[in-house]
Amino acid sequence: MNVSPIVPCLWFDAEAEEAASFYAATFPNGRITALSRYPESMDNPSGRPRGSTLTVEFSIGGQRFTALNGGPHFRINPSISFFVHVATPDEALQLFARLADGGEVLMALDEYAWSERYGWVSDRFGVSWQVIAGRGSASGAMIVPCLMFTGTQHGRAEEAMQHYTSIFPDGRIRTLRRYTEHEGPAGTLKHGRFVLQGQEMIA
Repeated sequence: MNVSPIVPCLWFDAEAEEAASFYAATFPNGRITALSRYPESMDNPSGRPRGSTLTVEFSIGGQRFTALNGGPHFRINPSISFFVHVATPDEALQLFARLADGGEVLMALDEYAWSERYGWVSDRFGVSWQVIAGRGSASGAMIVPCLMFTGTQHGRAEEAMQHYTSIFPDGRIRTLRRYTEHEGPAGTLKHGRFVLQGQEMIA
């Protein structure tokens, strides 16, 4: 299996090691692969102590991530989330329960028109996961990053998909589903899947 060169980076204040360990223990095939530290010889813009953990690289479900201790300047929010494709409702239940422990349920794990079991949760570290059973990704990937366009950016998902796929090698749009007049602005993209250099994405 080809390894995508696109690696999501999760920005934490100081919880990168704790979060990476939690994910490695929660997801299949989870492991921490590398750790780097801030230099001992100088202060840094994040305000983190010299010699403290800078980044933790880890892999879960075949997807590589970097966890960054960047200080309190930015906060993770649901505009970027990760779809997690599992085979059965029981798998969805177990994983969702682990992620919801100490976190916040954004959409209850339940049966919906698009899945026999789906739920959206922000975990104890603020990272958002959309757990979905019975509908595998086109590439077979377990974890697929999702970009949500809302507020002043609502309606720009298709434009973004076209832009990104024109820049990255082997960029292509796989599916486009649009709102009907009863759902939202008719004709506006509701949900799309695209590929950037081998990495499946959702918008």
